[in-house]
Amino acid sequence: MQTVRRALDRRLNREVALKTPLTTSAAKRFESSAQLSARVRHANVASALDYFIDGTTAYFAEELIEGIDLQKCFDHHFTQLCPDTTAKVLHNLARGVAASHRAGVIHRDLKPSNIMVSRDLSFSMIKVTDFGIAKLAELQLEADFKEMHNNSATSSTLVGALPFMAPEAVAKATAKVPPGPKMDVWALGAIAYYLLTGKHPFGGDITAVVGILAGAPPAAPAPQIMGGAAHKVAADLWAAILSCLKNNPAERPTADQLVSLCSAMRYLDEPRVTVTITGKDPKTPVWFGDSELGSVALPHGEFILGTPAVGRRVSCFAFDGSPKPRGVAVMQLR
Repeated sequence: MQTVRRALDRRLNREVALKTPLTTSAAKRFESSAQLSARVRHANVASALDYFIDGTTAYFAEELIEGIDLQKCFDHHFTQLCPDTTAKVLHNLARGVAASHRAGVIHRDLKPSNIMVSRDLSFSMIKVTDFGIAKLAELQLEADFKEMHNNSATSSTLVGALPFMAPEAVAKATAKVPPGPKMDVWALGAIAYYLLTGKHPFGGDITAVVGILAGAPPAAPAPQIMGGAAHKVAADLWAAILSCLKNNPAERPTADQLVSLCSAMRYLDEPRVTVTITGKDPKTPVWFGDSELGSVALPHGEFILGTPAVGRRVSCFAFDGSPKPRGVAVMQLR
């Protein structure tokens, strides 16, 4: 729906993300989309900064976020997240979405590629983007569904969005069902499931429609994810995810209620640290690695998934220890 460029605002001497509509049909809704985005003000939402027209081209300036989108973060680094970090991400996303709903704005197109996180993989920054093009995305998805029925074809827009579309969002593309804020809550549940398990709740392509509309809950996460020291956080998180994925919108929590559910989870909120494994203590089941904090001890029991190996990158929380900081909730990276 749009082209995005890094640009310099010379008047205020700041870099911005400068967006222009990609098609004529998108241009017709670009101004109203920018106005919608400007109504949402929250630390977990990319800020709208300016809108102007130069000649025949409309421009929308948005906060430039120095990070990586969550989908690329998974494509290139993580296979899944531990319960603590998944809960943290869900909590921050719910805060941003709740702020948008209070402003009367529904995103409609929540998915990992519309979420920005810290490039250093610490998850110290989490922001939702593209509130302004939500309606444009919805229209594009409707067109894609029509094309699918006519020619058995799908676009990248549709395939990327489908795993995170609520049942009523799928139905709206074929039958005019009024959108509601609970569509966003369902998407948050689907995103959290993807982060926790590394899989989409009902499949990652067009076949997801069957599972989405059926209304049955998705498969439970693997036991090693649900157990261990984070079992209480994992259990509470799983309950929250299932509540978001209810087929009936009335049975799902509101975004504000989801914020409260996440607030009650006693998840670890510290920034994650990336460590490269350099060796192992010959006398104990403890590995060691280098990070920006220096050397970190990685007890074998803290590895949630995978077998440690020299040269592998891992992500963990690092807490004070003697003689080295101790890695907790260790997740292997790609």
